[in-house]
Amino acid sequence: MSVYKFIGLYLLIILGIFVEPGFLGSLGNAFFKLLVLAGISYLLYEIWNAPSAIEESETNSIEPAPFTNVNSVPEKVFENIPMRLDSFLSGNEALKQFLSNQFTLCWNYILPQNGYLIYKDETDNTKFIEIRTDRLSADKNTHDFTRLITLLEQNDGILIENNLANSGVLFPFYDPAEYDPKSLLAFKTIVDAKQSLFWFYDAEASNFFNIQDKSLLQQVNSNTSYALNETILNQGLRDNSNENKSLSDLAHLLNQATDIDSCIDIFTNFLIQQFEASKFTIALREPDSENARIYKSLGIDDTYKQGAKFSLNEGLHGWVILKNKPYLIDNIDKGEYFVPRFSRTEKTNYQLRSFLSVPMQNEEEAFGMISLEDKVENKYSENDKARLTSYSNILASAFKRFNGNKIEIGE
Repeated sequence: MSVYKFIGLYLLIILGIFVEPGFLGSLGNAFFKLLVLAGISYLLYEIWNAPSAIEESETNSIEPAPFTNVNSVPEKVFENIPMRLDSFLSGNEALKQFLSNQFTLCWNYILPQNGYLIYKDETDNTKFIEIRTDRLSADKNTHDFTRLITLLEQNDGILIENNLANSGVLFPFYDPAEYDPKSLLAFKTIVDAKQSLFWFYDAEASNFFNIQDKSLLQQVNSNTSYALNETILNQGLRDNSNENKSLSDLAHLLNQATDIDSCIDIFTNFLIQQFEASKFTIALREPDSENARIYKSLGIDDTYKQGAKFSLNEGLHGWVILKNKPYLIDNIDKGEYFVPRFSRTEKTNYQLRSFLSVPMQNEEEAFGMISLEDKVENKYSENDKARLTSYSNILASAFKRFNGNKIEIGE
């Protein structure tokens, strides 16, 4: 709102009250007063309708960027780790239903024989969000969409192919003797730099899909991109607020600790409220040693219980301390070689799959580690690693109250 309008309003009021030009006569004076009144009325109207600075700021902040291209990537809002869409969908029925409705909208418009909506994460793992077919083989190992995804990405994220040849290469999950697709319509929705949705529709006849349908697909893609990013952004704001409160709560609780053992107990009680795990472990390095001792162990019954020692050189938990770096592994049982958790003498990982462990640091050196393990694959995310690292740093700071700047435990 301009200050000049207030000045003008003030001057017009002064003119109207004190100025009466005698040379205009009574009729001229009346006309002059009407002009002044009109000017005052106009300025009052302008001031009344002018948006405040707060309103202008809010308007500018919520205006969405237009999605005009099927390959558009929404502007990055946060520098932190993006939320995994598949995990978010599992707890958000409204968003799941929205995607299902978008999928059905396309289906009803183009009327294909089969359709698939697939999610792909940062590690190129795929997961079905929506399936509409009765032709998929029972063997899930043959449900390979890799070539279809590659073909789509090579065509700028949108593809209409009406004369497929050798479709068995693209569709290994169909029995070619029963069904041989000749037409394919597909497009890609980018969630963020590491996550995407892929929409596939196929038909048995050649020249089945219309190139004019691209405009509808672009609109569906824009709507989907906008809805996903707005929903995830709002959830991210709520999560950040909750996470800041959790960090504050943990620091407050640890300030009440009377020694390192009570620190570990308080921290353990806090952490089991934040994460699910089949196994939870806190270990601290022994002074002037290449070994560590387990100070807290909860969950499955394995060899390495509370009080047990292990070498820093022989397994995943020791490497976290030795190398002073976090480890996030979606499946420790995947691969040609057995990777021990604690020692080379181990012969089993007790069916544990997901592994997340972060060091506890004193300046540049790690003096301990915190780990979460679970029997479910891909249980933990980069966000979980960042959260656990923050909690670990608070616990390490609490330890300093009892040992100055140097952490020496076990003496």
